Parts: sequence; structure tokens; C-alpha cells
Amino acid sequence: MRWAYALGGSLLVLGFLAGFGVDRVVQEIDRRVESAISEQVIWRPDSPPSVHDRYAATNASVHVRYYFFSITNIVDVRAGAKPVLEEIGPFIYTKHAIKQGITFLNGTVSFHDYTYYLPCPELTPLSLDTPITTLNLPLVGALEKIGGYAPASAARWLSWLARAVEAWSGADVEGLFTTRSARELLWGYDDPLLKRLHWFAPGLDPHFTIVHNISGAAAAATRPVNVMATGARDPREVWQAREWRGLTRVTAWAPPHVERVRGGDGLQFQPGVTLGQSHVVWVGEAFRAATLLAQEETSLHGVPLIRLRTDPHQGDINPTYFQYIQGLMNITGPMASGRQRVAGGVGKRVFWGPLGQAGKTGPPLFLSMPHYCGADPALAAGVVGLKCDPARHKLHLDVEPHTGITVRGARRIQLSSWFGPRWKPIDGGVTPTYLPIFWADEASEASEEQMQLFKPLLRADQARALLNHWHWHLVAALTTAGAALLVLAATLTPPEEAGVTRAGALPSRVTTGEVDMEAVPLLDQGPEEIQPVALYWKDFAEFEVGHGGNNAAKVVYSRCLLQCPNTDLWRSYLQLVRRVNEKRGAAGLGEVRQAFEYTLDRLGQDVGSGAIWQDYVAFLQAPRLGSPELAALFGGADASQEDSARMVALRRAFQKAILVPGPASDALWAAYEAFELAGANKALGRRAVD
Repeated sequence: MRWAYALGGSLLVLGFLAGFGVDRVVQEIDRRVESAISEQVIWRPDSPPSVHDRYAATNASVHVRYYFFSITNIVDVRAGAKPVLEEIGPFIYTKHAIKQGITFLNGTVSFHDYTYYLPCPELTPLSLDTPITTLNLPLVGALEKIGGYAPASAARWLSWLARAVEAWSGADVEGLFTTRSARELLWGYDDPLLKRLHWFAPGLDPHFTIVHNISGAAAAATRPVNVMATGARDPREVWQAREWRGLTRVTAWAPPHVERVRGGDGLQFQPGVTLGQSHVVWVGEAFRAATLLAQEETSLHGVPLIRLRTDPHQGDINPTYFQYIQGLMNITGPMASGRQRVAGGVGKRVFWGPLGQAGKTGPPLFLSMPHYCGADPALAAGVVGLKCDPARHKLHLDVEPHTGITVRGARRIQLSSWFGPRWKPIDGGVTPTYLPIFWADEASEASEEQMQLFKPLLRADQARALLNHWHWHLVAALTTAGAALLVLAATLTPPEEAGVTRAGALPSRVTTGEVDMEAVPLLDQGPEEIQPVALYWKDFAEFEVGHGGNNAAKVVYSRCLLQCPNTDLWRSYLQLVRRVNEKRGAAGLGEVRQAFEYTLDRLGQDVGSGAIWQDYVAFLQAPRLGSPELAALFGGADASQEDSARMVALRRAFQKAILVPGPASDALWAAYEAFELAGANKALGRRAVD
């Protein structure tokens, strides 16, 4: 039966070679796709013109549609009735966002940006001179400013202002309300009443505008820079904000919260977007980060896309952001705070940002979805004329999943304000109302020609799927035939002729539960260009653990750890150390701590080490006060000083961990901030964090 052994063995070898060969082809496809994606999403000084233009926006423009809400029953509103609103629009402009002064440095790009708008009269059905009756926001801002004065001074100013408003009432001003053209409301006007008041209260700005139209590069050069990570150092950080308008943090929210500038801007996401993921974006208009969820599949010109929508919990009531109504983001404080130079941060860095004072005075300003979609129903019920249409009013971004490039989107946002009887000298009869002022719809979509650039990725997917499907059929056929022949040969051949006993034919792993050391070198036989393969070693070691071979797993780890500085592999090793020492109780904790410190000494600066730092911090925090575990970890200290010794160790770990950029940076920084502020001396904790 030797021919059966030979043929069966040959078929098995052919099956394995077929599997290995096709795997190499698939790996080469994946390598080329990854290289092509990297070239398209990472902005470098030598990037192709198409990549440069996409980020620098030198040839890009999008349409922005503005819709105003005009009060049609102003006399009744001043007497306490609900405002009856008429939506007027759209007023359509092309928006051009330009970056200049572009500088690349250490995996980041800094630039000044400016935006200008050009009208589209051929698309706009209405004249820009169309009158709009709405809340007089400059006047409301003046009232809020005066309300912050000393009571006697405030009463005197309010009395004067009430007489002035009455004297100026006419076609343009009626109490708290004004009628202006759409052009004036969008691009600004000087309020004559506030212009007079400005002489007596210099802090009041008589000029009012909703949209800032910077029309020249010279004006842009005076603005603070934006800094974005390009992903050149770590693809996971592609197009992530590091500074926005010179800010690294916003300090105008409820103390002690500090909002760190982070996330993308919706232009580019990390490649490999899948359903169920969440993505953080920085919303400059709201002075805070927001979360988008990958919720559904869609397509454009035959290219599959993933649609991202706003996390509905983003609108939850949150006192940290002075957000006390569902779906209504309060930006009054940050808008009124202005800018301040604040020394602090790592290396005495200078931050430019809103003042960190809660309750700064200014006109009440709120952001939401148009027509209060997703917000507390009482908001829409407080006026007449609003009706949420999710298809028309909710935000969405459509992303090509391989590259993370946004190819279609509709960014919609509404600005609202508030009025009520607290300004009795001006309009004492009004009912407290959240009044929508206007909403904007910024939409763009890639052309069919642009979408054709993504078709090679689809063909690569199809080739990969075809190879994976058919090559396993071939492998299965060859190996099944080979195995059948070997079984047939073994069945028909007497054991004595084969030269082995039935027991002797079993692998040593089955008979002893230990690793077959003769099999270990097989992992070294792969192609040199992919050795050492950290994840293969990890799977091998964990296989041994799963079959009860802890000692065998230790042998595997001893062979590969120092050759493979891979955080997943080393974290797997730490899990084994913890599992083995659990049975020893407190006596085993010292060995676990040594394993953590040994690991972090070697991999603590790796961008993927965040999870190990988190595990180490949790390990140090776990023992209870007075427990044998705490004494075992910090036994060198006096019994009364064990917790202090732990605090020192935790602080040292946190301060090392937060200096390492990576996916866990936000969580580690938040944990460190909570750790410092949980101490008895809050002021000292705040200084340590700042």
C-alpha cells in the first residue's frame, strides 16, 4: 500500500501548498490596497495633487441654504401670544473654505483657514432684501450685559434703554423684536440704538452678524492656526484635531470640566469604517466634541457607503454643558466669553481660548437640529409653524468605508434664542419662548466621475472573495482525497508493517497534555519578510493555555516576547501571568506587578500600549484599604502609609501613560483627572491636572 501513502501524502501537500499560495496572493492584494489607501488619505508634502486639493480645499465649494423664521403676528406676541412663524428661504450661497500657510511637522499639519460665500441668484427664489421679523439679538445681548451690572446701575440703564427703544420704535424696531432684510441678518449691520449705547458702555458691540464672511487671505492670516494629525505617524490618527483656532481646550463650561479639542471635522475618518462604530468629531460652532454613529448602509453611483448620524444621546440633558433641555445645545457662555491668553499645560504652553467663567452674559444662543428635530417636543409646541421632517432636517455623512473619505453629506443646524418677561422695561407682556432664528443646510456630493476612483477597491474586494471562496474548495478537495487515501492505506496495512503501535501514533500533546517541542520550530519556517509573526505566536500560546498547558505556553512566550514588541502579544502574556498567580492570592501579586513593569519598560511608549496602562492602573487600584493584597503590593512601606505609597505609584503610572498618544489617551486622561480631583486637596489636584 505504499503507493496509497505516497499519493495521499502528495495530495495533502498540494492542498496545503494551494492554501498557502492563495493566501500569499490575498496578502499581496491587501498590501497593495492598504498602500493605495494610505496614499489617498494621509496628507504629506509630496501627496498627489488630488489629495492636496481635497484637504486644502483649493478647488472645492459646497452649496449652503439658509432659511429664516419670520414672526407674522408680532403685535400678538408682544401681548403674550405664541409666535406664528413663516419659514422664508432658501437663500443659497456657495461656500469656499480655503487653507493657507500650510506647514507639515512631525506627523501634523498646521494652517490658517478662511471661508467666503458667494451668492447664487440663479438658484435663490427670493430677494436678499426680503424682510424678516425676528428677535433683536443685539438688543437682547445689551440687556444681558446691563443685567450683569450692579442693581442700581442696571436699573438706571434699563430705564434709559426702555425709553430709547420706545423712541426708536418704528418699521425696524418693535420692543424686543426687529425687522431686517435677510442680507442684513446674514452678513451684518450696525444697530443704531446700540451704536449710541456703545459710547456709554464700551463693552457692547453695535455690529451684529450671523455668518462671518472672510473674503481675503490677509484677514485669514490674523486668525489663530488649526493643527491636525495627518496619520503619517499612526494611521489611526488620520485627520484628528490637535488645535482649533489656536485652542487645545475650551474652558468656558461648568467647572471643573475642560473640553479638550479632539476628533475630526467630518472630511476624513479612519479607514475601515464598519457598521456599529462610533466616531468623534469636533464641532466648532458648539465648542465641544460630538459623536457620530455608523448606522446604516447606502450607496452612490454604484459604490457602497456607510451612513453616519448624530448619536441621539448627544442631546441628553447635561449640566456640564449648561444643557438643561433635551436636544438644545447651549452655547451662550462660550460665545460670550471671548478669548483669553492662559499660561499652562505641558511645558508652560500657551492656550488661547474662551474664559473659564460659568454664566458669562450675552444673548441666549442655542443650537439644535432644524425645526427642533429630536428635541423636547415642548420647544416646537411653544411656537406655531414647525414640523420636523427627518429626511430634510437631520444630519448625515456618507463615508466610503475602505478609505474613510466622506463623499456625500448634509450638515444641518439651527440657531435659536430665548425671550421672556424678565426684560419688563422693554416688553413685559411676552411669554417665555425659545425662538428659532434660522437654520442652515450645507450639502455636498461627489460626482460620478469622482466615485469611479473607488471602483478598484470594489474589484479588489471581489477578487479577494473569489479567491477565498474557490481556493478553499480546491484545498478541501485535495486534502480530503489525500486523507481518505491515507486512512485507506492505514486500514489495510497491518500495524507491524507500519512499524508503529496504535498508541505510539498519537501526538505527544494528546498523551501528555504538554507541548510537542519538535512542533514549535514550525512557526519559524514562514517567509522571512513576515517573521516574527506576533499574532501567530499569540494564537499558539493561547492554544496551549486553552488545553491546560500553562508550562507549554510559558515556553512559547519565552521564545517570542523579546523578538516581537507587539502589545497584543505582551498583553496575552500578562493575562497568563495573572491567571497563574491568582491561585497564590496576595502572595502572587508581587510577581504580577513585576510582569506589568517589565512589559511597560519595553512597550510603554508604543501607541498601542494604552490598554496595558489601563490594566496596570486598574491592578494598582483594586486592593482595598487594610487588605493583605494592599500590604503585598506595597509591603515595603509602613502599614499606615500603604495607601500613600499606592497613590505615588498610581500618579507615576498615570503621568507616564498620558504622555503616550494612542486610542486610549482620552480615557487615561479622564481617569487621571478623576484620580487627582478625588483627593482631599482639590486645589492641589487641579494644579496637577492643569
